[in-house]
Amino acid sequence: MRRTGFLLMFIFIAGAATFAQNTMVLKSKTAKVISPYSSDFNLDFSSSNLALKKLTSIIESGRKKKSAETLLSAAMILFMEEKSTGKKSNITGISLLKEATEIALRSKSKKLLKLVSDYWADPAFGNNSKYAEDLIYDE
Repeated sequence: MRRTGFLLMFIFIAGAATFAQNTMVLKSKTAKVISPYSSDFNLDFSSSNLALKKLTSIIESGRKKKSAETLLSAAMILFMEEKSTGKKSNITGISLLKEATEIALRSKSKKLLKLVSDYWADPAFGNNSKYAEDLIYDE
C-alpha cells in the first residue's frame, strides 16, 4: 500500500514538473514573435506603398512555410520603408532578418546561409559583415 502511494506521488510530482517546464519553454519561444496582424504597416509608416498592403500575408506565409527567402523579401520591404520614412513598426526588418537567419541555421543549407549572410553584410540591411562571415562555413 505504501509503495503504491509513493509511486502515485512520484508520478504526480514528475508529471507536474514536466508540464510546468514545457509551458515555460513555449512561452519563451512565442514571446519574441509578433503577429503581423497586430500592425497596419501603411499606418505605421504613413505610406501609400502598395507592397505594405501585402506584407502581412507575406510574413505569415514565410512563417508558416518556414521559408527564409519569403521572410527575407518581407524584411527587404521593411528595411526600405524604414530607411525612406525614418519610422519603425512593431515588426522590423532586422527582426525578420533574424527569423530568416534562424530558419537558415536550422536547415544547415549552405545556399540559404549564403543568402542570409549577403543580407547581413549589406550596409542597407543587416550591416554586420563580421556576423555574415560567421554564418558561412566550410565542411
